[in-house]
Amino acid sequence: MHWTRINLSMSVGPGARYGHSAVFPDNSTKMFIIFGADRYHYSHSDFRVLDTASWEWVNDYEGSNIDRPSGLSKALIVGIIAAVTIGITILVGILTFIRKQLLYHKRTDAPTESD
Repeated sequence: MHWTRINLSMSVGPGARYGHSAVFPDNSTKMFIIFGADRYHYSHSDFRVLDTASWEWVNDYEGSNIDRPSGLSKALIVGIIAAVTIGITILVGILTFIRKQLLYHKRTDAPTESD
C-alpha cells in the first residue's frame, strides 16, 4: 500500500475537519463524510459526498435503487404479533376479573337458609 496526496482545491468541499465519520458503501466510489468540526472548533451536522473516482465533491447525490422486498418487514410483523398478544392478554384479564366479581356478588347476594 502506498499513500498519494490528492489535491481537492479544484472543487468546493467541506474543508478540513476532525471528529468526523467517513464511510464507503459497498461497491461504491462515493465516500460519505458525516459531521465533524472545523479548525475553529465549530461542529457541523452536515452530510457530504466525495467521488473518489474523480476526486470531486458531489453536490447532488441520489441513493442507489436497492430492490427492497415488498410487503411488511419482519420487525413490523413482530410488532403486530406482540401488540395483538398483549391486547388479548389484557382482554382475558379484564373478562376474568369481571367473571370473578359476578361470582362473588352472586354468592354474597344469595339468600341464606334463615330467610
